[in-house]
Amino acid sequence: MIGRINIVLALLLVAVVVLSAVVRVDHSQPNYEIWPDMKYTPAWTTYEANPNFADGRTLQPPVENTIARGELHRKELGNPYDMDNDANPPTTDEEKEKLDEAQQRLSDSVQRGGETYRVFCISCHGPSGAGDGPISRRGLASPSLLTDKAQKLEDLKLFDIVTRGYDTETWLNSMPPFAAQISPERRWDVINYVNDLQKKAATTEAPGKQAAEPEPKGKQDAD
Repeated sequence: MIGRINIVLALLLVAVVVLSAVVRVDHSQPNYEIWPDMKYTPAWTTYEANPNFADGRTLQPPVENTIARGELHRKELGNPYDMDNDANPPTTDEEKEKLDEAQQRLSDSVQRGGETYRVFCISCHGPSGAGDGPISRRGLASPSLLTDKAQKLEDLKLFDIVTRGYDTETWLNSMPPFAAQISPERRWDVINYVNDLQKKAATTEAPGKQAAEPEPKGKQDAD
């Protein structure tokens, strides 16, 4: 019995080998398909007329009161790391703990923003944000991020500038868009890093401004 089974299996094996050698697959032709309905469904291009919608258009406006994925930079949301501590200082241990966590999140964001800044921004704006990057040595103007005008820009405005680049309302009119290179989360990190640069610059300049003020007239006469 076992011998007959082995003989049958051997014959089947030979038949499979012969069929594999004889039958040639034509890769230039599609394979046979069974129930191809789900594969070849009708499709409309973006601006093509579409009978499935009441207005007859394929491209539909976004649903009201919704935000597209990756577009969490609307004015209603703002900077996700922003902390208004002066208006509402913590009074309980729970509030202090939440504040410490928020400050740590902001610190981590600033650190990540510095890494992204050194890759995409330092060539123009320089290591300190003063507009003294390597590109300025090639004769191209590089705007400073430490001017009063720059520091008055809201975080949302900076986000839009980093995203879209060219902006006629500010002096950053030669900046390319970075939406494809920098994710929305990393853009907020860069903005937080720029805010940190501006705060450090203001702290550094304050003593110098005080020292540069002239002495009172009475003191000069006494000397």
